Amino acid sequence: MRSGQPSSTALRVAAQRAAHQEFDGGAIFRDPFARVLLGPDADALIAAVADDRRMRFWFAARARFAEDCLHEAVLRVEDDRPNRFATQAGICTPRTALPMATSPPATTSA
Repeated sequence: MRSGQPSSTALRVAAQRAAHQEFDGGAIFRDPFARVLLGPDADALIAAVADDRRMRFWFAARARFAEDCLHEAVLRVEDDRPNRFATQAGICTPRTALPMATSPPATTSA
């Protein structure tokens, strides 16, 4: 890895994710940034992985799984006090960075 340059692994993963968008319509995982992250060599990098459909779907499924886990962890956060940390599912993110997607569970009277 060269200083100030993305690793070849990062470029391959981004190329697979961009190829999934281009060739599979993002059927498993939508990633509007993958092509942008590849920079001016995007077409060549995507073409290099175009024939490997099985790997495209594997990378897309892995990304979808990770995003779904993150989403579920965010929804489980119950502490609304600012600057607390959410550590669900091994994720440690400042609470103020998380969207206020949930409110405390409603109480029901019997």
